[in-house]
Amino acid sequence: MEAITVALARELGPRRVRVNAVAPGTTDTDMTRRSLQRNSKK
Repeated sequence: MEAITVALARELGPRRVRVNAVAPGTTDTDMTRRSLQRNSKK
């Protein structure tokens, strides 16, 4: 994901096109901690 973002930014940058990426992931909250703990016990 990061490599293609960098490659696109380098290629399209001279044309003044900005490239961004958002990678999926979890946020550390009480709810996600409980969920992860429940799933690890299975």
